[in-house]
Amino acid sequence: LRIPVDARITLGGRLALTLRAERADVAIAGADPNGLTSFELTEGRGPGISYLWGVVGQYTINSFLRASMFYDGRAPADAPVIHTVRMQLSAVF
Repeated sequence: LRIPVDARITLGGRLALTLRAERADVAIAGADPNGLTSFELTEGRGPGISYLWGVVGQYTINSFLRASMFYDGRAPADAPVIHTVRMQLSAVF
């Protein structure tokens, strides 16, 4: 069972935020819960309750420059929480 929630917010026409959250409750029957098959079937989360969340922010600096920030969080079942952040500056000529 997966329950995803997405929201998009635009502020002032220059800043756009996309928010994402998901809860997954995974149960596996008939397979070894510790093997590679379990990892692939559960998208790396493993059996149990896990959470995913993230934010994508895009800011238009001017007509040529755009700054972006990507943050993802992941709390797999029975594993440490993982945080990933990436920043990007794009130019159009």
